[in-house]
Amino acid sequence: MGLIGLGLCLGILGFAIVSISVGTGDSGQIEITGAQSVQSMLGGIQQDDTRLGSPGAAVTVQVFNDIQCDSCSDWNRDVIAPLIGGPVR
Repeated sequence: MGLIGLGLCLGILGFAIVSISVGTGDSGQIEITGAQSVQSMLGGIQQDDTRLGSPGAAVTVQVFNDIQCDSCSDWNRDVIAPLIGGPVR
């Protein structure tokens, strides 16, 4: 009886793991919004990994942002986007 119960528990556990990994049955596609605006901002600018612009530029700005932070989002929109659109481009 003990081995049967253990086998049944393992079977239920395996079924639960497969069910969770498969998901809820939706298509699994994620809609990405804003990709076109990012492409229009960064398209044509030299890029190397996380760097934008010329590697020999006289000035380097390193940005650390939290994409979930409202203040960081405002700062990115007000400072970084114009910087990329102007001097970096």
